[in-house]
Amino acid sequence: MKIVLASESPLRKRAMDLIGLPYETRPSRIDEKAIRHDDPAELTRQLAEAKALAIASEHPNSVIVSGDAVAAQGSNIFEKPRDKNEAKDFLKQLSGSHFQFVTSVAVLNTLKNTGCSRRSRPPTSSSALCSTARFSNTSNTMC
Repeated sequence: MKIVLASESPLRKRAMDLIGLPYETRPSRIDEKAIRHDDPAELTRQLAEAKALAIASEHPNSVIVSGDAVAAQGSNIFEKPRDKNEAKDFLKQLSGSHFQFVTSVAVLNTLKNTGCSRRSRPPTSSSALCSTARFSNTSNTMC
């Protein structure tokens, strides 16, 4: 059985390395902005599952692991910034405040004989974890 990490994230690679099992890295190239949800946990779950499903057909007889994470504060969801300027804006908005950090992991089993037809979704398991954090004040010179 082959394990495939559907991510280029250094943190996800490190987590996989800690498990100690061999794996391949094959990042999915989905349009993350096409998936929207007001609930950060549901958004990250849907994104993690979409990333795994995006590469499933290329990796039969495999277990695919993917993930996604966001920060949330009130009704604002902070996804991966598009560029340095957006990252600076995020830091300024979160500076000195409490926020939620939400991360989801999806595990998709593409092994044959799972009872799935080619047109149905392979079995996927996903889970979200939410933590509260406080971001220190940032100085204007930092941002």
